[in-house]
Formats: sequence, C-alpha cells, structure tokens
Amino acid sequence: MRWIRQNIFDLLVIQLIVKTLCDDIPVPRVYDKAHMHALAVRIRSKILQPFGFGTDLFSDMRSYIIELEDLKKGVNEENPEAQNAFTRLLNQGGPQHLLLRPVDTRPLAEFYKWDKHTVDMFQDMMEQTLHQWNDLRMISGLADNTGTNSEEDPSDNSNF
Repeated sequence: MRWIRQNIFDLLVIQLIVKTLCDDIPVPRVYDKAHMHALAVRIRSKILQPFGFGTDLFSDMRSYIIELEDLKKGVNEENPEAQNAFTRLLNQGGPQHLLLRPVDTRPLAEFYKWDKHTVDMFQDMMEQTLHQWNDLRMISGLADNTGTNSEEDPSDNSNF
C-alpha cells in the first residue's frame, strides 16, 4: 500500500513539473479539415434523418462552432494552413448544415423528445454557426453568395 501511495505521489510531482515547464510553450494550431468535414456530415445527417441522441447532435454542433472560431482566428492571423482550410470549406459550399436552412425542427423534436426550449437551443446553435461563418467570410473579404445569408430567418419554421 505504501508503494502505491509513493508511486501516485511521484506521478503527481512529475505531472506538476511537466505542466509548469511546458505551460509557456506555444502549441501550433492544426486546422483539421477532415475533422470539420466529418462533423459537418454527421450534423447534416442527424438533421435530415435523426438518429442517436440529441445531446450528441448538440455536442457536434458546439464542436463545429469552436472549429469555426479557431479557423476564423487563423484566417485573421493570415495563417496559410487556416486559409487553405477556409478555401476548402468554401469550395464545399460552407457548413453543410447551414445549407439546410430553414430547418423543419418537428422531426427533430419528435425523435429526440425536445421541448420548445431545446428547439430554441438548436435554432440558436444554427444562428451561432451562421454568425461564425459570416464573420469568417467577412474577414476573408467575400460577399455573401452561398445561400447561407443571414437575411433568412431560421425560426420561420421552428414549427413547435
């Protein structure tokens, strides 16, 4: 028992030392285009034909928004890898689930057993994605011509 406690203590000390020494080392951001595309495909699939759990859909959507935020930061910093990832996303038509707008949320609400609040959360995440995408396009100096413009009202058919 004493040996186990000592090993745990040693591991904690090593972890603290490594964290302290490595905390200031900048980690370069890798823009994983394949990951973003996989997320987009999964989100689009779950919207078109719900499966799994609604929490997984929200988790994927949140991850996608974070990826867009990171990509926006990289493009703003003129990172070539980020600009390449943005170009590829643009060539794919942008975030695939935004192309589904406006989304009829009735099938989602029925399958995932969502109440009005949860439907509103879904619509809000769609809006957050649209906002990040439009910001990214604006930073890149592009006019909005992909059909994902913000003038469309995604809440027009929340149908809940």
